[in-house]
Amino acid sequence: MEKRSRVLGNLAFTLFDRHGRLKKEHKAHDVKKGSGTWGAEMDNGYLLMLGHVGVNEDYRRKGHGRSLVKELIQRVDSILEGPLFAITMPNSLVAAMNAKSRHGSYSRQFQDDSELVFKEFIRAVGFRRIGRSPYFALAADPNHPCHQILAFDDPDPEVGDNIRDAPLEVQEAAMEEMRVKLVIFNEVGHRSDDFSGFPDDAVARLARLRDVRTPTHDDEMRLKYGCTCGKCIGGFLSARMQLSVKTKAEECLGMLSVMLRTSKTTNAFIDGAKEYMKYTYPVVKDSMKTDMRLCEGFVDVFACFARTLGDNKVPNKDNIVGHAAEDGYIFLQKHSTTCKSVGSVVFEMAMNGDAVAGFGPRTYNAELQEALDKLPECRNDLEYGFVSGTCGYRRLSRGETIESVRETALAPWN
Repeated sequence: MEKRSRVLGNLAFTLFDRHGRLKKEHKAHDVKKGSGTWGAEMDNGYLLMLGHVGVNEDYRRKGHGRSLVKELIQRVDSILEGPLFAITMPNSLVAAMNAKSRHGSYSRQFQDDSELVFKEFIRAVGFRRIGRSPYFALAADPNHPCHQILAFDDPDPEVGDNIRDAPLEVQEAAMEEMRVKLVIFNEVGHRSDDFSGFPDDAVARLARLRDVRTPTHDDEMRLKYGCTCGKCIGGFLSARMQLSVKTKAEECLGMLSVMLRTSKTTNAFIDGAKEYMKYTYPVVKDSMKTDMRLCEGFVDVFACFARTLGDNKVPNKDNIVGHAAEDGYIFLQKHSTTCKSVGSVVFEMAMNGDAVAGFGPRTYNAELQEALDKLPECRNDLEYGFVSGTCGYRRLSRGETIESVRETALAPWN
């Protein structure tokens, strides 16, 4: 497997969202979906990146290349459990070494001609364009619709409908790339969890293009934080995120309340609640060992968290303190850092339990998912790290961080 690189990074950012789902524009856009062959089936399974195909000149034009690629896909598919999709891009199949060997120096015309040849080649193998992107795919499953499209019916961006984006689409695409993509030298990484809002000039341009002439403060915050539903609380907390995190806070409250009732000592409660005290400072836990009321106050913070969300407010420290009962208020006055530790735990548990952003079927909650599906979709629905951080809690991440990308990129100079 090739290490993280610009080539693979460009493929990932062009075709998929951060959760590995094929971008909607390739599935549903009136023009950019192309033939409409590819859809949600690419959200799951395995990808085989075809980087280069080489056949000795003496054996070309005899079908060996096609047989080689088909055999490769079949063999890989035979050892995997799950759908397999081979992906390639014609210009990635053009070897600079061949250009030099045949022309003595790099030739742009030769590269263009070679890309055309390879495009014909991969279509002869069975690859079909993904939407109107520069990438082509071939499903190992013989029943996939891509096998029903003839090569000359597979559309190219250069012909047919005009696919030039409108100014609004261009601005939205540029802001989305700004939000998600990090490039340091030849390293490409994801930065969504560290997103802290778009710069003012980008927000102003977006407002003009959307004809938002006299934006309210809420409008400005929603533009700044990438809200697409028009209803995010504080500009960043969507209805689906709100329900997901509120449900998790209530689950935590239920479990901790049972522990309170059944624990005979403070030590027993603290030992049983280790999972919920993951980010709680040792000095706070030591204090709780001396007084059961402090344990009750700790549990009340989870109740305050859920009540704050139930009142359609951002669950930050100030709003949570405003909902605190006596025990919780006393506890928060003494240990103000607990809001951050509790908030971080709730967001992390909600993220891990999410059917898309988390561990999927292993923690799948069908009842919650049904309720979520009834709410409006928003770009911020699955951005647990961003929303948690914006509330004042930990910048959660299940993948790489900006620091890990920067560390890899700068390693040769360190």
